[in-house]
Amino acid sequence: MTETKTETKTAVVCTGSGWSLAQLKDLLDTRSKWYYFLRWVDRVSGIQSELPEGFPSPEGQAFNAEVEVRWKKRGNVYDLLWLGTETPPDEFDFKVIEGDWESEVRNAQLYPDKETRLPKGVKKTSCNVQQRYFRDKRTSTIHFIALTEKE
Repeated sequence: MTETKTETKTAVVCTGSGWSLAQLKDLLDTRSKWYYFLRWVDRVSGIQSELPEGFPSPEGQAFNAEVEVRWKKRGNVYDLLWLGTETPPDEFDFKVIEGDWESEVRNAQLYPDKETRLPKGVKKTSCNVQQRYFRDKRTSTIHFIALTEKE
């Protein structure tokens, strides 16, 4: 069996807390291209190239080739996680999670339509999905796995 070599890049991991819905929308407006995956207690949106109807969801993520943004509603505000190879725009109040972060992109395996595992009903997408692993260089521990689009 041959091992596939993958390129590692410097990574950025940040958090934001207490964001309004308007601030979340403003952040999403900073990029021209996103793929969205929204989650509710009883369903998921699947990967969508346009912001799905029903936004905002209590939890979700938006991703592209450089970054994934995750959100989770807490009361009337949202907490965010920025996972990327670029820093967030300066006008947004993110706090860097300290560490010597690196990322590595790997192929992702999406379940077929007839898969019996949850979540069910996730349709195929035109996005060529991969996974970006966020690793602490010092300990080699993978802390986060984000969705990304193949560049």
